[in-house]
Amino acid sequence: NHKGMVLANLNLGICRYRKVLPNYKQAHQYLLQALAATQSMAPDKATIYKNSIYNNIGIAQYQAGDYQAAIASYTQSLVYLPEGGEKPARMAIAYMNLGEAYAAQGQFEVADRWLGKALGLADGLGQRDKVALYNILGGARQQAGDLHQAQVQLEIAVAVADKSTINDGL
Repeated sequence: NHKGMVLANLNLGICRYRKVLPNYKQAHQYLLQALAATQSMAPDKATIYKNSIYNNIGIAQYQAGDYQAAIASYTQSLVYLPEGGEKPARMAIAYMNLGEAYAAQGQFEVADRWLGKALGLADGLGQRDKVALYNILGGARQQAGDLHQAQVQLEIAVAVADKSTINDGL
């Protein structure tokens, strides 16, 4: 079952980079195995998985501090956007990830362009992703030295979040 192999390797990769002591190399290997397993799937079925896999490769690379590689992976995730209702949300997620990676490199004008695109699609995001977007916007503004705008964005994040979102990690 190709779908099962894709999901198993995707989830193993996510688990490896989300651990308290992440293993980015192992995460990358599992995610590449998931990507390879999509080759046996029908193209329309593989698209949504490839989008998710490239996004998760980017997340692992970002967390490992390899921002250029993360940008390349997030950009690649945009090649594999599903048609239909999920497309705007997946675009917004890639855009906000790109914005965060550029901000981490100090490229604030580029980060602002990507985050602005994500904000334009925010209506299609679920609550958790909206909170993440406003947190990323606040963090980017803080890194850029615009503390007033950082506070505004972080206050929006708190206003958007409900108690379960704010306390999720507790």
